[in-house]
Amino acid sequence: DRIGALSALGAAATFRNTDWAQVARATPNMGPPFSGHRRRIYHMFMNRRDTGASNRRATSVPGEMAEQERGGMAMSDDDDLAIRIRFIGLDSAACGLLTAFWPVIEPELPAIVEAFYQHVVTIPHLRQLVGDQIPRLKQTQTAHWRRLFSGRFDADYLSGVRTIGLVHHRIGLEPRWYISGYTFALNRLIALALRTHRWSPGKLPALIAALNAGVMLDMDIAISAYQEALLTERAQSSKRVDGLLRDFEEKTAGLVGLVASAATELEATAR
Repeated sequence: DRIGALSALGAAATFRNTDWAQVARATPNMGPPFSGHRRRIYHMFMNRRDTGASNRRATSVPGEMAEQERGGMAMSDDDDLAIRIRFIGLDSAACGLLTAFWPVIEPELPAIVEAFYQHVVTIPHLRQLVGDQIPRLKQTQTAHWRRLFSGRFDADYLSGVRTIGLVHHRIGLEPRWYISGYTFALNRLIALALRTHRWSPGKLPALIAALNAGVMLDMDIAISAYQEALLTERAQSSKRVDGLLRDFEEKTAGLVGLVASAATELEATAR
């Protein structure tokens, strides 16, 4: 059976489309070609080969997607932002509503931010992530909300929000936590709008729509930046893996050939 194991080892490592029925006919006295050690060795090599090929195909997809985004269908950041703003419904009227609502939000914002971080530290993973940075993060949050409610969704705004997404990727803060955090803040902003306009409910639909649009655009840009960074990282990782696989194949090609030759000779001697 050791001879059969060497035979399966050489064939599986050297040939991708071996006709095992033919092998069985050629070696009738050695039993089925997939018994005992031969079965285990064959599957070990074929699974390793197939897994490597699948991983190369899978990890190449992010790189290909990134190249497509940078290719003929790519557009400038300004054009992309303008399309996003128009599609989500942040017209001049909505931006005006956000700007007008900022004086109402500003005095309430410290309490909202404080409640937010009290909520964050209830999750051990997040508490460890923010560490002793909460005072600084509160200031950053306040500056970010001020910029959002300025109503100016320009290149500076886009750059700032993209930076947030990239930082979240770098520190390992998954989008699910970002979405949950924005839900927390948005609920309180809507509650504040309801209290402010409880005697003028006719103003609420447009204001709530503007709040939703501003927050969702913010979240869209940050998460998109996170995803782009993730795709780039995976593409780079794929290149490294491909390089390692090529090195391995080059270094083992000669050895595999020798094993296959030895297995063939041993099989001929056994017959």
